[in-house]
Amino acid sequence: MFRRKNSTAVTTGHKAHRLIISGRTEAIASSAQQRIYMHENLYFSGSDFSIYNSLVPLQIKRGSVSIQHVRLSLVSMIQQHTVLRTAIRFNPVHNQLEQNIQPLTDNIYSFQHSRGVSTSEQLDCLLMNESIGKYFDVANGKVLRCHVVQRSSENHDDLLHEGDLIIFVIHHIAFDLSSSKPFLKAFERACWANEYHQPVLIIPQYIDFALYEQALLADTNAE
Repeated sequence: MFRRKNSTAVTTGHKAHRLIISGRTEAIASSAQQRIYMHENLYFSGSDFSIYNSLVPLQIKRGSVSIQHVRLSLVSMIQQHTVLRTAIRFNPVHNQLEQNIQPLTDNIYSFQHSRGVSTSEQLDCLLMNESIGKYFDVANGKVLRCHVVQRSSENHDDLLHEGDLIIFVIHHIAFDLSSSKPFLKAFERACWANEYHQPVLIIPQYIDFALYEQALLADTNAE
């Protein structure tokens, strides 16, 4: 899932496996990806709501930020963290679930801008819809949504002000309970990087963790 870890080495009875930056864009889906994909498609494919939406709501505490800056920072984060644009598909030729990193396009994520959500009842309804809405297309790598909310109906500028919201919704196939802190750190860094033109970090991707996991499992099975 979305996370950051230091380089890891594990020694089995045969050899040591290290987490490396592979540069791969295709691989077998990880065990977690397979479990979530199968559960959702077996039991909830015909459902009118989603059970795998993870919400990360943020509220502007002071100052202001442009909606355009939020969106540019989001795109930068999706570009760097490829799990946020990774498709999970069944390959009938190889008879297996595979993950495929998708190119960065305008429709690889969902974005919405709302105004006039002024009452607590309206906000509760909005958050409920975000938590169960079917916004994603896992087979094509669309696993992230951003909904910016201007609480005032009279605010028609491009700025989020105190009390306004940035609501991230991420499909569980790309996000778990340990992902919130690194996700927010990555978004914070993307915001600063866009403003101060900081360099993009070269980091291990989730596909690298999946390859690392598969190498360990293959070595264990060989025993």
